[in-house]
Amino acid sequence: MTSLLFARAPYTDRKGRARFTALRFARDLAGSVLDVGCAETELGLYLGGPVVGLDRMGRPGVLCDLERGIPFADRSFDAVVCVGVLEH
Repeated sequence: MTSLLFARAPYTDRKGRARFTALRFARDLAGSVLDVGCAETELGLYLGGPVVGLDRMGRPGVLCDLERGIPFADRSFDAVVCVGVLEH
């Protein structure tokens, strides 16, 4: 039995990761979504609702240094996604 922790990811690039996330979690991401650490807001290509990208570099919807806080009020989004940032 293969551990899910060490299983090979079903994608090889950011767009693939965004597509996988959108398909896998579609029910949870049905409303407005904040995509933290997205670089380019690729998740917005695959979800039907509004997606706001937030990152400190790249071309997200909002450039922001997270160490200074997030520039949104509490409960501004229905879901928050933070995928692929822990390796940094």
